[in-house]
Amino acid sequence: MAKRTIRLMLLTMQLGAGALCRAQSGAGGLRGVVYDAEFDGPVPEAAVKIVELNRQTNTLEDGHFLFGEVPAGSYTLTVSKPGYERYVQSAVVVAAGALADVTVRLKGEFTEMEEVVVRDLDLADTSSEVGLLNLRGTTLSFQDSISKELMSRAGAGDAASALRLVVGASVADGKYATVRGLSDRYVGTALNGLRVPSADPKKRSVHMDMFPAGTIESMSVSKTFTPDLPGDYTGGGVNIRTIGIPDKPFLKLSATREFNRDFTDQPGYVTYEGGGAGRWGRDLGARDMPPGAPDMEREGLTSTGVGSQHDYLVDAAHPHDEDHRGYDRIVKGMAPAMGTKRTKVPDGNHGYTLSGGQRWDLGGGTAAGGTAAFTYGKKYALQSAAETIINVPDVDVPEDFTSINHLRDTGTEEVKWSMLGSVGLTQADDHGVGLTFLRNRATADRASVRIQEHSAATREWEQQQAIQYTERSLDVMQLTGRHRWNEWLGDFAGLELDWFGAHNVAEQYEPDIRTFKNWVFAPDDDSGVYFYRQLLDPSGDKSERTLRLWRDTLEDNSQYGLNLAFPFDRPVPDAIWSLVNVGPQQEPWARADGKLKLGFTRDFTRRRYTQESFYYNFGQQAPPANPLDAAAREAYLRDQSYGYYTNTNPEALWTDVFTDRERLGTGAYQNSMRWYLVPSEDDVDYEGDQRFHSGYWMIDLPLTTRLRVSCGARLEGTEITIDPVSERTNDPGRAFTVPVKNELPGGGYYYTLTGVSEEEASASIREADWLRSVGLVYDLTPSMKVRGTWSQTIARPTFLELAPVITYDFVAGENFVGNQDLQLSHIVNTDLRWEWFPRPGEVFAASLFHKRIEDPIERESFSYLGQDYLLAVNYPEGTVQGWELEGRKRLDFLPDLFQFFSLGANYTFIDASVAVPKALEESLDQYGLGATTLGQSEREMEGQPAYLWNINVTYDLEPWGTAAALFYTVRGDMLRSGAAIGDKGATPNIFSKELATVNLSLSQEFAHRWKFTFQAKNVIDPWVHEVYRAPDGTEAPRRKYREGVSYSFQLGASW
Repeated sequence: MAKRTIRLMLLTMQLGAGALCRAQSGAGGLRGVVYDAEFDGPVPEAAVKIVELNRQTNTLEDGHFLFGEVPAGSYTLTVSKPGYERYVQSAVVVAAGALADVTVRLKGEFTEMEEVVVRDLDLADTSSEVGLLNLRGTTLSFQDSISKELMSRAGAGDAASALRLVVGASVADGKYATVRGLSDRYVGTALNGLRVPSADPKKRSVHMDMFPAGTIESMSVSKTFTPDLPGDYTGGGVNIRTIGIPDKPFLKLSATREFNRDFTDQPGYVTYEGGGAGRWGRDLGARDMPPGAPDMEREGLTSTGVGSQHDYLVDAAHPHDEDHRGYDRIVKGMAPAMGTKRTKVPDGNHGYTLSGGQRWDLGGGTAAGGTAAFTYGKKYALQSAAETIINVPDVDVPEDFTSINHLRDTGTEEVKWSMLGSVGLTQADDHGVGLTFLRNRATADRASVRIQEHSAATREWEQQQAIQYTERSLDVMQLTGRHRWNEWLGDFAGLELDWFGAHNVAEQYEPDIRTFKNWVFAPDDDSGVYFYRQLLDPSGDKSERTLRLWRDTLEDNSQYGLNLAFPFDRPVPDAIWSLVNVGPQQEPWARADGKLKLGFTRDFTRRRYTQESFYYNFGQQAPPANPLDAAAREAYLRDQSYGYYTNTNPEALWTDVFTDRERLGTGAYQNSMRWYLVPSEDDVDYEGDQRFHSGYWMIDLPLTTRLRVSCGARLEGTEITIDPVSERTNDPGRAFTVPVKNELPGGGYYYTLTGVSEEEASASIREADWLRSVGLVYDLTPSMKVRGTWSQTIARPTFLELAPVITYDFVAGENFVGNQDLQLSHIVNTDLRWEWFPRPGEVFAASLFHKRIEDPIERESFSYLGQDYLLAVNYPEGTVQGWELEGRKRLDFLPDLFQFFSLGANYTFIDASVAVPKALEESLDQYGLGATTLGQSEREMEGQPAYLWNINVTYDLEPWGTAAALFYTVRGDMLRSGAAIGDKGATPNIFSKELATVNLSLSQEFAHRWKFTFQAKNVIDPWVHEVYRAPDGTEAPRRKYREGVSYSFQLGASW
């Protein structure tokens, strides 16, 4: 019954095919493919010879070979390769104007040597570039890959660095994958084929820099959707394949030392007392909230007007009351540092890797084994950035735009380590079970100082300091199995089953984030004393207050599913025209393999977000009741002076003395109070649930010996809910802060923030989508292919984009606010690629792509109460289109030592745009920023570069163990956020300017097992520029900095 069903499907596909004519001549051709008889894998570099014509060729990496212009006749064919028995086939008939097809299966040649079997077997090795190009040549989807081999030559330290080497791929902010100009929202990340969650509340994508290169065997990027992939793989799916069961025991170790030419051991590094990421990137309690702080609201410690008396000294008869003691205990229980200090940049960048593996052959084709890897790295960085904030007024206002310039210095200490463990059991090539565990931790301790530009003539300016410690961790447990059954299943012989289950826990923990902002006022007289003050309005924005904040994002994810594949073979002709020829067959038909695939996936995620914040307030100082009490009067004046700060140095920092014990909490007089902490009433927690249910079918169907079609559909259900909880219980109707649109007098709108109820702030998305896909692959020659695909995909908002939470990054100076009205995006993708694999390790390819996006999710910038905010909104529609060119060529045709060079280059052009909503156009027109004033109604899509360049030159002199590589990459201009209107004016589009980087790697092996590697990163050290840009191209600077040139030295050994 199963065979009849499959044959009926095949006949239906045949009746829909078109015809193709082929020219006839007096000669024909001979082509074929060579497989390993036992493992059923292609055999590359096998010698194939037509004896009578004395013509010989070698098979390609996919096992194919081709002889053209063969005179009609009968011939003898021989196939040979070391490690295999020689194969001879006679009476191979070549007809005039036709191609004869031959399938060869080589048997291995074994030699027994004291119970050790030696065999020369060359199957695809996904840790090498040649093996990955072989995989790419046989896959039905558009795929690009990078091997552990190329990562090593390029000096890539983690997955983020390695992804830059993939055609059309880039990395945003050093962490997030983008493919063909589509940002992390449209790019999925998988570990060994299974989705990996993200602990970053700002992003859907996982941080790529959390996967050290020492744990990666290969990375592949699928640039097109097929039904067996998740439905949100629009721009591609990045699959990180970790080290598997080894072929033989191994042990590798290395140590690395790095320094930055521009920053290491230089003055100006920003840090703070008690700062640092520690050895293992884990806070051991130094940043915990003091006892009682989480319970302040329940205990009634919420007053913003605590009185400070100066009548009686504290003694047994005049103790502090309970509230004053509570405020005092909590404010003095906090870590004392509220500000920063300057030191030299530590000279301590270093790293270590250790990996090993073992394999046991148990007999009867059964093998067991495992690998383990550990990677550790610690580094320091200093960034000095010039920043500008711009607000554009209404066109009717005579004043020009306002700009405020700042200089921000940021010091970062980072610790990253990773542990990987994998064990497995296999039975021949038919059955296997594997268990993989991965634990990653990446901790960054950042401190920054931002000072407004000022001169001797400036009357007032702003100072802001921030301290932000972040721990990111990811725990992954994967259990997978694969099975294939042959003869004993009868009609279902060859059935393939793979199944999986995974449990992942991701967390981002940010204890005791601190921000301190004050204004400095120049003296009005000749005293030379500068006056420092703060904003004490409790209704003010968090970024305006002196604040301490604790945040925790915990995500628990479970996945399970299975895939069934029904392989089959069928007779196919050489030419398409034979499909519609219902008469007698004029030539023999070959048999080709196909596959019907079914499967389902269940994916459940629960995110828990909690936030506790406290801001400093100053007690209301009351003079002593007895004006003749000189000591009490002196104490009153002294306590009152602590509410501000004075210094003769205009560059002094108030935080140097702010948390001195005598300036905090209670004093010597009963119920006196200086600076104390008050819990924020606008903290919001939430729980988010995300459920994906999907099932799919797809078929890989050969129509001719050259043409294959892949089609199918995936039904994917999406359920996302956000349940927020606010601490503002006294006003539930305004408990949650969300962005709202306010009507402008001349049409359009501007944004403000306002409080709404829980019902208005909650978010819910429930949707089911049929996602279809059709793909064609046509072999122009055995080494040249044309691929085309059409597919439908979706894109989802993140939890935080939906949640009614304002997320502050005080160090980076970014504030993000959620939008509960976001919807899913729906995308239609079309792709076309030509590719040629002239010989092992070489490829040339050209691609065209087009994506039409309905309801794309874009980010806008607006200003409210003097602060900039980012907001995610749905735009009506968008498109991403462009083309790619790629080439990898070995230069072994050059003389002498030049023959060991290889050259690789790829270029991606991207035209990505979105239609600007009509109401926003009208709003921006009033500020001179509307594209409609230029006859346009669209702008660039957020997060998409205009183009990508990658050029690499490698040198590999294997006999001497010498290798070198030079990598040049260019990312074009990219929109970071779109223009929008706030309460005080408009914020223009913000762009990242073109950025070019050069990396160099040199390595030398010695003493058989040792290897020394030198790397130079960011050699040309360009300025990183962000600009405000108007629709007419006018630009104003927003941010610029340099990252410096880094040099590293690594010594490694392997056994």
